[in-house]
Amino acid sequence: MKISKFIKNNYCILDGGFGTYLQEKLNFANTPSELVNLENPQLVYQINKEYFEAGANVVNANTFCVNPLKYDNKQIEQMIETAYTCLSTAKKDSKGKQKKFLSLDIGPLGQLLEPYGTLSFNDALAAYSTVMKIASNYKFDLVTIATFNDLYELKAAIIAAKTYLNIPIFVSCTINEDSKLMCGTSIKNYSQFALAMQVDAVGLNCSFGPEQMLNAVQELCENTNLPVYFKPNAGLPIVENGKTKYDCKIEDFVKAINLARKVGATILGGCCGTNPKHILRISKLLKHKNLPKSFKKMQNSHFCDAYATSTTNYLNFENNHILIGESINPTNNKLVKEALIDEDYNVLVKLALKQKERGAHALDVNVGLPQIDQTKVLPQVIKSIQAVCDLPLVIDSTNIKAVEEACKIYNGIPIINSVNAAKESLNAIFPIAKLYGARIIALCLDENGVPKTVEGRLKCAEKILKSAQKHGISAYRLIFDPICMTASADLGACAITLDTINALNNEFGLNTVIGLSNISHGLPNRSFFNANFYSFAAYAGLNAAIINVLDNQIMKTYHANQLIFGEQNSSLKYIEIMQDDNYSQKKED
Repeated sequence: MKISKFIKNNYCILDGGFGTYLQEKLNFANTPSELVNLENPQLVYQINKEYFEAGANVVNANTFCVNPLKYDNKQIEQMIETAYTCLSTAKKDSKGKQKKFLSLDIGPLGQLLEPYGTLSFNDALAAYSTVMKIASNYKFDLVTIATFNDLYELKAAIIAAKTYLNIPIFVSCTINEDSKLMCGTSIKNYSQFALAMQVDAVGLNCSFGPEQMLNAVQELCENTNLPVYFKPNAGLPIVENGKTKYDCKIEDFVKAINLARKVGATILGGCCGTNPKHILRISKLLKHKNLPKSFKKMQNSHFCDAYATSTTNYLNFENNHILIGESINPTNNKLVKEALIDEDYNVLVKLALKQKERGAHALDVNVGLPQIDQTKVLPQVIKSIQAVCDLPLVIDSTNIKAVEEACKIYNGIPIINSVNAAKESLNAIFPIAKLYGARIIALCLDENGVPKTVEGRLKCAEKILKSAQKHGISAYRLIFDPICMTASADLGACAITLDTINALNNEFGLNTVIGLSNISHGLPNRSFFNANFYSFAAYAGLNAAIINVLDNQIMKTYHANQLIFGEQNSSLKYIEIMQDDNYSQKKED
């Protein structure tokens, strides 16, 4: 039986701490754990065997700290080979009839990634790729990527695992006392990231004792339908007579593990300070216990997969009235064009912050100029903006390679703008979106252009949905653009767009977005026309719009719409906007 099937139908028992238990056996010699693979493989084998015989279903190989930042490739090969041999032999030799699985164990590299440190994302990805590629030569049942406190580094490890290992992926992060990751990422952001990256289990480990982490575990369980992994420390470390011990008694540890089980955690074990005795007690606790029906029902339920995120912020596209700032685009914008040519990205960063200040919920980033190499510039601009602005970003380019490079280094869940129903577009964009967890704006057009009827545009949407399903991408990750054609060139353009929005959103339950400015091309007083059309589109069920948030007319209309729709605090915000001198100006800021 594969581990992915096992965890959907059973409680899964993990092993306990390896490094701390090893140090006990070495009398706290402070030898790096991974070197023991080469110096004393019999001891590694013995610990693996003890955990299997304590009842663990999953035991990690002693590979947590094996990476190219510490060792050369030959050493990595030797350590992984020995760790696998010890683990697989321990599985074969151990008593117990429970299902047993071999896990490759992957930990952080030990250096902070940019912008908090000096390690680049691509260097981190290369390091993890080296380890995963070597590990692919061995028959591990899964890979556990654990003890991470930065989703950016976790993303690098997951991408490497997806690229080189065709096995299930468990991920686990550590939290601070405020139940957030070190970089400020919330549990909700983390849960959405795990869903987007399509891992097999998501969890928390290390950090504190189990009791201190219960609220965080419960929050994680409430925000995902993935199996939840929980592997806490045996309390906090204390030093007695030069030796490190942990302050949580085994009885209290197991009681807290049981509470975690009751709130929804189903993959349970221990981290620092725990040993086979802890795992034996968990094994006895879970003996003859079946997963509750409510958990199996939850696994099959829909958890919103329509989020886009940055490191600390998130957007749910199932809520209406999301504003995506359009100003970082060189088309008809001399300031942006010159900034891109001069590589003065500070100009774009300031523009990003200005749009955030004016109420944008996300930002569209387009660097499409024939004079520049988008493959290099787009990722650089994305990194520059993300260093200071916490809004989710839309990666807007027709250059497929540039889109992939930008998605790769993006910190969070990006939005790709865009895919369409043409076969070439579908086959190019969907694999990128799947690998990097991106949301996608889907244009209702195909090889023949923009259909002139609502039915034609819906057929394009249907074609996109079918292709997404084949690529393993849910409909919730798509945001459909019904296409705004120029009103002055076609008197029926507005009605077709509005009717398509209504059909996509209200009849088929699909999320919608429009590029608002297209509708008024060639018309006088474009702000006035855009604002009026936006109101009609919002009423038709529009979820989001790519607009000029620096346009006073548009923003006044947006806040009026919020009040009309009865959004929370909308009356106070409307009054505040109308009393703001900045909004009384006739021209844009």
